[in-house]
Amino acid sequence: MKQVTEHTASTDSSMLGKGFRIAFFEMDSVDANFKLVKDLKAELAKREEAIKNELEALGRNFQQRRNFFQTKLEGGSMTQTEIDEARIELQNMDAQYSSRKEKLNQDYLEFANRGQNDLKRKIEQFVKEYNADRRYSFIIAEEPGLFYYKDSIFNITSDVISGLNDKYKVSKKE
Repeated sequence: MKQVTEHTASTDSSMLGKGFRIAFFEMDSVDANFKLVKDLKAELAKREEAIKNELEALGRNFQQRRNFFQTKLEGGSMTQTEIDEARIELQNMDAQYSSRKEKLNQDYLEFANRGQNDLKRKIEQFVKEYNADRRYSFIIAEEPGLFYYKDSIFNITSDVISGLNDKYKVSKKE
């Protein structure tokens, strides 16, 4: 015979003695108004431009070197040894380009992921502090198109944005 055990609610529950309430904030508004997001986007754009410029420079250098060898080859002034050396040099340049491109892209993605994780952590931390009085059972980030109805009485977007920006301003001064 199976023994029935009594289930008790956690003392961490925000439902003790209260109704079940869900608050939300609009993530697109946080993205548009949280200074950290703006700074992260600006840094990502700066890094994208630097990557683009570096790869373009490497590509131009490769093309110039290729054109140089092509001109010498067409002029008939290259020995077979020089042709072989030129082919090896161009293959090495191409491999270096590919390797550098992969490294730059990997570094970019790692930076973007760290930024997204930092953003998520800061939002989670703020929302936890915001709900220290346990007035909400859940606080969710609302994405456009996810919900068909929401009661704006529980919209805490402006509180989240101003609180996050205040904390971010303080952290930048430190």
